[in-house]
Amino acid sequence: MDHRNCFSYEKENKSMVVTSWRSQISPQQVEMSVQRRSGNYPPCQWKDDFILSLKSTQEDKHGSENIEEIKEVVRQLVEASNEPVAQMELVDSLQRLGVSYHFEKEIKVIMDSIFEDKKESKDLYIAALKFRLLRQHGYHASPDVFNVFKDEKGRLKNVLSEDVKGLLSLYEASHLGFEGENVLEEAMTFSTHHLEESTKVLNIDSILARQITHALELPISRRMLRSEARSYIDVYEIMPRHQSDLLILKLAKMDFNNVQSLYQAEIKEMLRWWRGLELAENLKFSRDRLMENYVWTIGVNFNPLFSICRKGLTKLNCLITTIDDVYDVHGTIDELELFTEAVGSMREETHPNRYSVT
Repeated sequence: MDHRNCFSYEKENKSMVVTSWRSQISPQQVEMSVQRRSGNYPPCQWKDDFILSLKSTQEDKHGSENIEEIKEVVRQLVEASNEPVAQMELVDSLQRLGVSYHFEKEIKVIMDSIFEDKKESKDLYIAALKFRLLRQHGYHASPDVFNVFKDEKGRLKNVLSEDVKGLLSLYEASHLGFEGENVLEEAMTFSTHHLEESTKVLNIDSILARQITHALELPISRRMLRSEARSYIDVYEIMPRHQSDLLILKLAKMDFNNVQSLYQAEIKEMLRWWRGLELAENLKFSRDRLMENYVWTIGVNFNPLFSICRKGLTKLNCLITTIDDVYDVHGTIDELELFTEAVGSMREETHPNRYSVT
């Protein structure tokens, strides 16, 4: 049966009116005559009861007061740091532990001083760390700083393969290169090869070997900051550290628990909103991916101050996913033309001049 002419559009007062030309055909008959595609999407793995049962790990009032005290002590440590290498390592640690957002002003001061220091280091670890931090913070950093590590043939010196810590730093820095920066492409290939070889001879239980394995799976620049913070807390805990570093570790743990509690509250709120819409229940062909859509927003901005942003993006992602499945999987050409025309009519009625060109 050809349903191409089953419906027509009549525009009246800028609104769409859908009229049936063949009212004798029931919706059930129409539905039975259409062959629907299927995306064969697996069901949602996150059960509602599990999400709603998540228990908060947030610190109590006394703990919240304690974390503020620790933040002030750490802030003083950051401000008191004046040795360039120690400053860079401190900034890197605060970032990877997920607490750098508490000290943005202090870190900005440090990064300005690092940028103004034009002295090129001949230590691979220091040179690569400086390059990576500068690019992560949006400063200009030339890949020419790595030319000092080349031999007379313009290749990276083979002796660098013995500096495993430096290679790891170079590997992370090389992933922040732009197209056409050949020295960084060479550095990536060189460091990846020698790091893979080093894992065969290093004690696999050593801290450095653990970091290498983690980095080869995915470099820092491509990781989700909050999940990286959880992973790095475990590494930082077993590193030989000073007393001040133990304080930073304590802050990282308390902050992680507090922010995680906020995420738990947000996903519970989003679950109630999503189930209230009943889209997943009524549109069985579409993907029910609330948790995945929410976690994506944490990757966009994990800062607890941007809760409204995360919730808004979660709602948008869920609706986009559903509409995407309507177009890609379920709808027929005729139905999608109807749907597109209806949405376009609503858009023009709501914002008649937004899409006009004058």
